[in-house]
Amino acid sequence: GLSDNKVNTLVYPNPTKDVFNVRCEGLRKIEVLNAYGQLVMTKEEKTDHLQIDLSNQSEGVYLLRLYTDKETITRQSIKNKY
Repeated sequence: GLSDNKVNTLVYPNPTKDVFNVRCEGLRKIEVLNAYGQLVMTKEEKTDHLQIDLSNQSEGVYLLRLYTDKETITRQSIKNKY
């Protein structure tokens, strides 16, 4: 099961065509990496909601590293043409 200290995180829509939303309590920084592990975007902003625009990136799988006040969370997002 999930422990009580885990931060509630949501990435949507997933898959996405261009832009996706990240909801995460206490978010401080997000890094977006492509399937090759290359860093394609970094945003540093203390917020609970961010929009990430991947319109200038190719289709594929992306890893999101979310840095919060409590922990680092990794999520996956898929960009496709639909």
